[in-house]
Amino acid sequence: MDVPEQSNQSPETAHPVVVAIGRNRLLRMLDAEQRQALLAAAAWHQAPAEAVLARQGAPVDRVLFLVQGRARAEMDGTARGRGKILVNTLAQGDEIGLLSIIDGAPHAATVTAIEPVVAFSLGVTTLRSFLDAHPACYRPLAEIAVARLQTSARWVGALTLAPQYLASRRAGEAIAAPEQAA
Repeated sequence: MDVPEQSNQSPETAHPVVVAIGRNRLLRMLDAEQRQALLAAAAWHQAPAEAVLARQGAPVDRVLFLVQGRARAEMDGTARGRGKILVNTLAQGDEIGLLSIIDGAPHAATVTAIEPVVAFSLGVTTLRSFLDAHPACYRPLAEIAVARLQTSARWVGALTLAPQYLASRRAGEAIAAPEQAA
């Protein structure tokens, strides 16, 4: 598939692939030739609402890039008596499985389409080879990893304080924020 060049069009009138590339930290830094090379190796997918796009614990053999539609990422919390835990909502330009390129870990969450989704995927081997040939592209991967760690830290903090907060609300007390490390 030939992808139109990035332009100064508003997101409402731009081609969905161009918008998705512009929103993705890794893809937006590529030049036109690099984008075309990756997209030539891509497989295209359409999925209806409620289709599972990735399953928690499954090996990652491809990275999926959302072009249209939204999806939810949920972790299984049944081992802790919690059922499904929503950890993220994904939209145009987001990817599924990208950090596996670095550590080879399986999917951390199950990702399900909220509405019909159009996406393209790149095999992990193809993407690793591309990144090895273009080492500057590893920086956005590091930025994405850091952003996700920060989000996870906020989630862990919120989940850790939630029982205390709820108990204090029932008792009519205020809860003190944790001490900041100096």
